[in-house]
Amino acid sequence: MTPAQLQIYAKAQAEKLKTERENKNRHIYNLSVLIRQQIWSKELVEYEDVFADEEKEVDDDEFFSYICALNRQFGGEEVF
Repeated sequence: MTPAQLQIYAKAQAEKLKTERENKNRHIYNLSVLIRQQIWSKELVEYEDVFADEEKEVDDDEFFSYICALNRQFGGEEVF
């Protein structure tokens, strides 16, 4: 391994460790928010409410209004 390759490897490894540390910090923060909610709320939030696997069905009118809002947000023209 040449010194240049070693330097590239070291930078990549440092970036990987930084990303892992940031992900762990986000995970800890998310857990603390969930724990806080469970401790201080009068009603406990069910597991299924927090980690629902079901996707909400969107009808055509809701989808169209969502697309129109995105179009306005990005400065598009409404042509019908």
